[in-house]
Amino acid sequence: MKTSKTKRVLAIVGIIILLGLYIFSLVAAIMAKPYANGLFLASIFATFIIPVFIYVFLLMSRTFGKGKEGYTMHEINQMKKKGFKEANQSKKEKE
Repeated sequence: MKTSKTKRVLAIVGIIILLGLYIFSLVAAIMAKPYANGLFLASIFATFIIPVFIYVFLLMSRTFGKGKEGYTMHEINQMKKKGFKEANQSKKEKE
């Protein structure tokens, strides 16, 4: 559920940034500002880069965050080295 909420928030933030950039570049083009061309190119660039950054962030949070079992990647790697039974016992002792 937390991941779904994170995805939703990131999607909304990305939409707001892109729409703001599009509107700003449209207004600059209508008013014939000298920087309108640069804003248009920035809008095109951001159209591709912002979703890629959001995807990378979600991929990293899924990879390095807690897994379905509630373990971090570091804990899972320790379990693989020690064996799952020993690692579970040591985790229960810590709690």
